[in-house]
Amino acid sequence: MQQTRPYPGDERQHPAAFNKAFGILERHESLGLSKMFTHRTNLEGLLGTLKKMNDTDYLKGIVIPEK
Repeated sequence: MQQTRPYPGDERQHPAAFNKAFGILERHESLGLSKMFTHRTNLEGLLGTLKKMNDTDYLKGIVIPEK
């Protein structure tokens, strides 16, 4: 079975596709998608959060940059 690989112009991998998806998520709070983020961190705490990825209570982490 041959694997498909991303190629230039593959819309699934284009950064604009990710921006569009996150824009949709930001506008639809009624979906309750923020509940899927079980761990929040800044860049300083990123390594510690990554080490928790195998914990049973870890679903999804998010990095929130400090202003």
